[in-house]
Amino acid sequence: MSTDLRSIAAIPLLGLALTAPLAALDDSLPARAPTLRTAPAGSVVPDAYHAALTRMAGTWDVRIATWENAGANPVRGEAEADITLTLGERFLEETLSGRLHGIDFQAHGLIGYNDVTHRVEMVWVDNRSNAMNRLTGSVTLPGDEFRLKGSGVVAGARRAVDLHQDIRIISADEFAVTLYSHRDGKDVKIMERVYSRK
Repeated sequence: MSTDLRSIAAIPLLGLALTAPLAALDDSLPARAPTLRTAPAGSVVPDAYHAALTRMAGTWDVRIATWENAGANPVRGEAEADITLTLGERFLEETLSGRLHGIDFQAHGLIGYNDVTHRVEMVWVDNRSNAMNRLTGSVTLPGDEFRLKGSGVVAGARRAVDLHQDIRIISADEFAVTLYSHRDGKDVKIMERVYSRK
């Protein structure tokens, strides 16, 4: 490996430990670079909580329903989603594309399990707003249900709102994501996405 590549490998990326493919470089890297041998125990190898999330990996048909107001009839749409493991199987990356409200609907999501805080963390962006929605939550194995809470901007809103999102694993070939906005002291369902494996 060239000197330039060793220098790049030594840069701490967002404070994360270097991943397994770089372990072989351990003796040639500067001592300050984190490696599999020097990283804190349990912070490098994905564990059972990560494995619980990987059940959502795959290619999916997605049925979408949105509600503008509580009690209103839902607006329905369809999409396709590719959800792939990335960065050493630590995270799931979702790319979703379809039609909603008669227009193209595109979204990207990243979800993972933080083994330091013991929280599931998610970032979601779509072409219905200019905001990054950030949510965190807890999970209990086997991880059939996740409840995430956070804030973001939903379609039509011009301010940040409190959100919570439930993810429910129905079977090996189906899961559902339901998004709620906190309004007037209660949670109001604003979107539901049901994923069926292709």
